[in-house]
Amino acid sequence: MARMTKFEADLRRAFPDAPETSMRLALALMRKGSTLDPCEYSAAARELANSPYGRHRRHTLVLAALDTLLGTHGVEPLGEIHPFDGPPFKYLNTGESYAPTVVWYRSSGRYYVRCYGNLVEAYRIK
Repeated sequence: MARMTKFEADLRRAFPDAPETSMRLALALMRKGSTLDPCEYSAAARELANSPYGRHRRHTLVLAALDTLLGTHGVEPLGEIHPFDGPPFKYLNTGESYAPTVVWYRSSGRYYVRCYGNLVEAYRIK
């Protein structure tokens, strides 16, 4: 059996009720270099991809698919929104500020499992 990464362990702890197939797809979608199409797994991602308001970046479509796969309550921006680059963070809304969730960092382009309440405090986001 393959050894679990810290990220995978954190994600599984954050979403213990997610079905195994959903968890595997979520991990595969977030993997760097993944060629999986998020639109195949989420109506919300398909809707964004077909939006007449511009082309959405891959991380936005992946987060929409993760919202569906992990059963959260939407994707939320966090921090001051830059006119061309968007917000510094996006996260899956679990309904609880201090519950671990998936957070995307614009600065690194990576996904992390964090509590967005701690992020607000650490970066002093208004």
